[in-house]
Amino acid sequence: MAILWETPQITAYLCFCMFVSLRGQVLSVHLLSDERKAQFRMGWQKTSLYPDWRKELFQAANVSLDPDTAHPNLSLSEERRCVTWSEKPQELPDKPQRFYPLPCVLGRQVGTSGRCYWEVEVGDSGAWGLGICRDNVMRKGRVVVKPEDGFWVIRFYRNEYWALTSPETQLTLKDPPAR
Repeated sequence: MAILWETPQITAYLCFCMFVSLRGQVLSVHLLSDERKAQFRMGWQKTSLYPDWRKELFQAANVSLDPDTAHPNLSLSEERRCVTWSEKPQELPDKPQRFYPLPCVLGRQVGTSGRCYWEVEVGDSGAWGLGICRDNVMRKGRVVVKPEDGFWVIRFYRNEYWALTSPETQLTLKDPPAR
């Protein structure tokens, strides 16, 4: 799944929200290699690799996950490019930027202006949320994931896709994304 965004003058952060289910959840951030970007620019397999030609106008964002924001049940890989739900919470310091109780982690700042995109591999995960948020979103207490509170997120839960708008909007997809 590729997320495209254009921000005139606001700071946007990649936002992963994990929703609890009976099995572990994994999201991996994958960016195109330089070779694949070059092939893409030259038109190699353009229609099957990226059917949305507007992506040519966007630049790949180099994203890593921010451990200071990760909910205690979210484990980050060593390279900070993969997040996994763990049933047992980690013992982490209670930092003001850490999400609790919302199972969420932010990417490090990925852009302040212009047109950017990143790709996330969700595979067959049973539940996930993915989007962007403002840097000053509420992270403690009753956090509501909606645009009025600084979140722009798409959620997959119980085999349904939703845009977390106010009210939520159910999305109908022709093919479920794995990436």
